[in-house]
Amino acid sequence: MQADLRSGDLDVIVGAVRPAEAGADFKTETLIEDRLAVIARKDHPLAQQKKIDFQDLQNLEWVLPAAETPARLLFDETCRGYNMETPKHAVQTSSQSMVRGLLLDSDRVALVSEHQIFYDRKAGLLEVLPVDLEETYRPIGITLRAHTQPSPAASLLLEELRRVAEELKR
Repeated sequence: MQADLRSGDLDVIVGAVRPAEAGADFKTETLIEDRLAVIARKDHPLAQQKKIDFQDLQNLEWVLPAAETPARLLFDETCRGYNMETPKHAVQTSSQSMVRGLLLDSDRVALVSEHQIFYDRKAGLLEVLPVDLEETYRPIGITLRAHTQPSPAASLLLEELRRVAEELKR
């Protein structure tokens, strides 16, 4: 995506801010701090528990973010912190529709932001499992080319993203 941003094929990247994105070519702006959560279908066997230890999830089948993404790096770091290996039964994807489909049709669990399942949670399809993942905060924001002005349409999008981020902080 950075190459597309650099070439002008993209105006902005919205998502987890990667430290390497800052530099001479790019400027980044953090909008919110987000925490990852363990997500499962509403009627998952673990959904009714009051508290789940992270280690209890090791033998489950997982849907994980792709390797080297900020979310995956946080997950791998969390596993190391609990002296656990990365789950062996995992599908790696960044596709939200694939994550959703895999969760709804199985007992898999996924590592995603609660914000990403807002509507599925509201509809009673997916749920956040009660697992403490305090160490998985990450900055979410925008990355732009450093030396160009955004187009008028991109400027409107950025304005709206900043407004929504301020609402989320409240």
